[in-house]
Amino acid sequence: MILAMRYHRLALLLLALPAAARAQIAIGDRPRVTGLRINFRDRRLEEVKGVNATIWFPYDPPSGVVRGVVIGGLGVGAPRISGGALGVFNRVSGTQHGLTLGVVNYARELHGAQVGLVNIVNGPRGRRVIPVINVGR
Repeated sequence: MILAMRYHRLALLLLALPAAARAQIAIGDRPRVTGLRINFRDRRLEEVKGVNATIWFPYDPPSGVVRGVVIGGLGVGAPRISGGALGVFNRVSGTQHGLTLGVVNYARELHGAQVGLVNIVNGPRGRRVIPVINVGR
């Protein structure tokens, strides 16, 4: 029984190795990252699968998709975020799927929740400004 459990754990570890081998740590404005991307300000973001950590708002117009978590100092922004965002001001210029936590949260289209002092959705049914918690469809 114990031997079978050890082989089971070994098999799971071997299955996880290819994914871990593809994970990256990128420092700077790298367009595509699977893993951790650390950058002062996004300019050429295409896609991040994992964690995107920035200090400042992206250059206009914001670009790219984040599938995972966005962590920002003063500002977080992207056209599409699927997962979560944490920052003082979160700006999703397109569709937000998941949860954003911040003082001010903005999304053009919300499929999830915003938690903050001011939560704004500027969707097809007009602008909606709600304090504390805003839940979308």
